[in-house]
Amino acid sequence: MNMKKYICSFIVTAILGSILGIITEFSLIYNVKWLITITQNELFWIVIAILVAIFSKDYLITEINTTTTLGFMTISYYIVRLLKSGYTNVEGICWYGLEAICVGLYVGNIVYLIKEKIRGKKISNNIPKLSIIFMTMFLIIGIVIDSYSLYNNIFHIQPVYLICILSITGYIFGTILGILRNKK
Repeated sequence: MNMKKYICSFIVTAILGSILGIITEFSLIYNVKWLITITQNELFWIVIAILVAIFSKDYLITEINTTTTLGFMTISYYIVRLLKSGYTNVEGICWYGLEAICVGLYVGNIVYLIKEKIRGKKISNNIPKLSIIFMTMFLIIGIVIDSYSLYNNIFHIQPVYLICILSITGYIFGTILGILRNKK
């Protein structure tokens, strides 16, 4: 029964993300100024992720919903651009797709922890706590490495890749430790 619930949640948020991504790109294509002002703002994307996370029932669904919504917003945005103009920035899909996953995981964790605190529940699941701690630690390490490498011209990659990959690695590390800690 749970698997059906997760698949249904994935499908609904994928549709929602696709619709929002299409609206975002069409606002640019048809030059709708007020809609461009809203949809091209990163705060809009984060507010969408927060709203999706607020209406999610449990931790896993929260993570699925936020990541799926932001990921599909990004993918549909670039697909519409490709279909309309015949060209799209492939590196942009990778960059913003990775950023969407990272932000989705962060927002999902934070909103879940806040929801549980507001409900007055003692959070017995260690995965969200450890995931946010390790994501933040790895994010800070990524920013420091990236700043140092940009200053000394060591790496020739986009800063977002290193920071997001380290943050997602922190999430995975925190999840594994949370699972091990939950078993005790």
